[in-house]
Amino acid sequence: MKTGSLLRLFPLCTLLLAAASIAGAQTTPSSEANYPAWTAISHKLEANPLDPQLNRDAEVAVQEVSTSPDFHTPLCSSFFNFFSKLSTTGYPYQAQIYRLYLLGSATYRIETGRTDPYGTNTYAFTSVLKGYSVIIAKDPNARVKTMDDLLLTDLKGKLPDMLKKDSTCRER
Repeated sequence: MKTGSLLRLFPLCTLLLAAASIAGAQTTPSSEANYPAWTAISHKLEANPLDPQLNRDAEVAVQEVSTSPDFHTPLCSSFFNFFSKLSTTGYPYQAQIYRLYLLGSATYRIETGRTDPYGTNTYAFTSVLKGYSVIIAKDPNARVKTMDDLLLTDLKGKLPDMLKKDSTCRER
């Protein structure tokens, strides 16, 4: 299998691993002591998504969040549709974008104490766009239509509308 194919499968594999661990594992609950580190990494990643050490730290945090048996954040269909589109492009920074999304969703829950799907995903997509803006400022060749479309949606003030149209993002 080519490296590009593996990179496109990374988000899906990580999601499946997280779902399997959440569904079946009976492990020690996560400690709230991790929460400050997760949010700090999330905010740092928004400001510097291309830093190699920060990305290693972010990957560890994503694994902790994803495999935590007692920490859950709701993911909307918009998330899966978005990452499906992004993965087909072979975008070189998709791992950074994925980390921004998952850590953004965790940060929303930690900082607000809320788990509503709409707020979670609005915050997470906003985190993604902050990081993407930094990426394209540092590497103008890193533009990709999927991300540019999302950025344009946000700049038009339509990101909330996009998420409200997704029934999985609404309050239940």
